[in-house]
This record gives sequence, C-alpha cells and structure tokens, in this order.
Amino acid sequence: MAVQIPKFPHKLEDLLGRPGTDEFVDFLNQAFHSSKEDVVQTVGDRFERRLVEETSKLRIELKEDIAGIRTEMIGLRAEFKENIADLKAELKEDLSAVKTVNAGLQTELKGDISGLRSEMKSDNAVLHRDIAVQTRWILAVFLAAAVLYPILNQLVLTFVR
Repeated sequence: MAVQIPKFPHKLEDLLGRPGTDEFVDFLNQAFHSSKEDVVQTVGDRFERRLVEETSKLRIELKEDIAGIRTEMIGLRAEFKENIADLKAELKEDLSAVKTVNAGLQTELKGDISGLRSEMKSDNAVLHRDIAVQTRWILAVFLAAAVLYPILNQLVLTFVR
C-alpha cells in the first residue's frame, strides 16, 4: 500500500524509527481506507434517503397537481356540456324561428299564387269575352259582305254599262 500521507512529522518519525513509522503509516492508510469506505457508504445512504424523500415530495406534488388537473377537467367538462346544451337550445330556437318564417313565407306564397290565379282567370275571362266580341264582328262583317256583295255587284254592273 502506497503512503497516502503527504508529509509525516519528523519528530514523530525520529521517535518511532523507520520501521515503526512505516507500520504507523500502513495503519493510518488502512484506517483512512476503511474510514473512506464508511464515509462513502454513509454519504451514499444519506443520498439515497434524501433522494427517496425528494422523490416522495415530488410524487405528492405530482398527485396534487394531477388531482387539480382532474378537478379542472371535470369543471371544463361540465362547462363544455353546459355550452353544448346552450348551443342546442339556441339552435332549436333558431330552427323554430326559421320554421315560423318558412311557414309565413309559404302562406304568403300560396296567397300570392292564389291571387295570381284569380287575376289570370279574370284576365282570361276578359280575353275570351274580347275574342268572342271580335269573332262576332268578323262574322257580322262576312255576313254583311256576303249579303251586300251581290247587291253592290249589281249596282256596279248597272252603272258601269
């Protein structure tokens, strides 16, 4: 084992002698070595314990955070459901209003169509009456021409000769 003590006191070396100093240095090295292992073990144990404590704290904080997030999610879910219900109600109202307007427009359109039909019927009746009157006049003119043509023809022949 190599000497790990950097400077050994000269008075002590004079007092112990060379073989005693070497034995004492070996003893100190073994003591430091085993002490070092104990210190490393103790520090490792303390580190592990501290690590367990901190991870436990982190787990607790994480659980609390997750619980808070779950609570928020439940609140958001309830709010979302409420918003959807409100939206459905608004859509039902809007649909009802559209149906009412549509029914009104259909009624108005039916009334307009009915009015147009009656106007067309009255216009057709007037048109038929006018056609009948014109047809009578045309027939009367042809009848008059048929009756008057021979008379006019005789008069023309009489005055032209």
